[in-house]
Amino acid sequence: MFFRASSVVAFAGFVTLSGCNCGRQPVVMKTEASLSLPVEALDFGVVPEGTSKGAKFRVDNVGRAPVNVTVSLVAGGSTDFALGAVPAQVDASGFIEVPVVFTPMGAGSDEAFVEIKTDVADEQPLRVLVKGGPIFPALSFDPDPLSFAPATMSLERKTALLKSTGTAGLTVRSVGVAANGNPDFSVVLPALPVRLLPGESVGVRVEYARSARRTEGLMEVLSDDADAGLKRLRLLPDPPSVCSNLVDDDNDGLIDYPNDPGCQDAADNDEYNPAQCVTGAVQPCGAQDGGYCAGTRSCMSGVWGACFDAGAPITEVCNNVDDDCDGLVDDDVSRACYRFAAGTRGVGNCRDGLETCSLGAFSGNCVGQVGPSTELCGNVIDEDCDGVVNNGCDAGIIVVDAGVDAGVVVVDAGTPDAGACSPVGVWRLDGGAIQLQCCNLFGAFYAVNINVNQFNISPATTARGQPTQPGSTLLTTTAPMCPGNFTYSRTVSGGCTETYTLTGTFTSANRFVGTYSATFTGAQCMNDPQCGGEDCIDQTWPIEAYR
Repeated sequence: MFFRASSVVAFAGFVTLSGCNCGRQPVVMKTEASLSLPVEALDFGVVPEGTSKGAKFRVDNVGRAPVNVTVSLVAGGSTDFALGAVPAQVDASGFIEVPVVFTPMGAGSDEAFVEIKTDVADEQPLRVLVKGGPIFPALSFDPDPLSFAPATMSLERKTALLKSTGTAGLTVRSVGVAANGNPDFSVVLPALPVRLLPGESVGVRVEYARSARRTEGLMEVLSDDADAGLKRLRLLPDPPSVCSNLVDDDNDGLIDYPNDPGCQDAADNDEYNPAQCVTGAVQPCGAQDGGYCAGTRSCMSGVWGACFDAGAPITEVCNNVDDDCDGLVDDDVSRACYRFAAGTRGVGNCRDGLETCSLGAFSGNCVGQVGPSTELCGNVIDEDCDGVVNNGCDAGIIVVDAGVDAGVVVVDAGTPDAGACSPVGVWRLDGGAIQLQCCNLFGAFYAVNINVNQFNISPATTARGQPTQPGSTLLTTTAPMCPGNFTYSRTVSGGCTETYTLTGTFTSANRFVGTYSATFTGAQCMNDPQCGGEDCIDQTWPIEAYR
């Protein structure tokens, strides 16, 4: 299990303040310099296997001194990510870009952490989650179905293409014909197993020994297709017409055209002679293929009666019977299908596919379905199908193209699944931001501005205020429980010691209530009138937050 890491790490330094010292000698003051990550995750999305995609993220130095950094991939993550060249130093008030290249190998999702370390002792490194996928193999046939009409030779040969149409490589393990299909079909096997990257294909030669049989054949292919490991291709025969198949179909002792008077010509598919209407005579009526509408009628006084025991045409269903009496079995029978979490079906961008019927059974191949994907910011589409558009997206943050030459990709983790309760994520304050500006005795300026809290639990249990907060990330020694209580704090020692504390209770999966407080202790916390701010005195704000 991967968890998001804290996105801010601070280091302490000492500089001479250049602001107002109100006639006094220059005073050496402690300031808080820090590295900042505008992003917490870099999502490459779906990248087909066999291709590569590059993207970058920024590391900002919002402090007043340069920082030496080392950037590396954390061991234990996916090896499908690689880092480009990264500068060794971040200038004061400057930034660097970290290039990452994703080359997926194999199906599924990939995740890893990029770690940024500084040369400041006892400071925790920053981490950015990089991820890609999920990708899956998929098999399709071309053409589908494979028809041998018109057949002009006793042995016909055609090629069926097995195509890798997914986003991960497809392994074809075996190919054959179904034992319960038309035995006139056979296949000439390619070298197996064979692995096909997305877009590649392999041909299979199919042979058809023409006969009077009208049943379809089935080519069966076993692969690692994510939707259905065993898939079948319909093989359509082209038997000779009844009146030219060298068979006495109506058992009257006469074979084919022109010998059998029931044949209009060689292409006639009804060899039965018109029965003479003699009282007591019986003849078949309705569908002649034994379908739902087949029956018999009797002759009474020289007149043929109604078709007896013949059912009226009904809607075709998947039962291997010609219900609608059109001479075709299970034709145009399909049903809606969806292979993702039930709560996402029909929500947002998620939609059903279609599954078709053949020989009384649905194929298991859900064509055209769309499932949840990573929520993208800056559009009006609910990609993760939770009923909320752009949930978890900070104001003003958008997603840009993640190509090789692109800039920063910002992807928010979004709201947890319904019923899940995890503190991790972005929580927005309801009722306005927490804001404070104050000055100490020597003109040092402090500012608090928080309208979003970001909770993380790895590598440390942290809470970070956004867009800014003084000091560094708030820490707690005990992982927060959801639902349950939490307390985070941060103390910055000095002549005016600052302590920032966030306490609260997770009341549900998407709400917490609590307080945020800033306390100031020490002789230097007295306000300097020339600084223009308020006194640095203790402050407490009630909080109610949602996501």
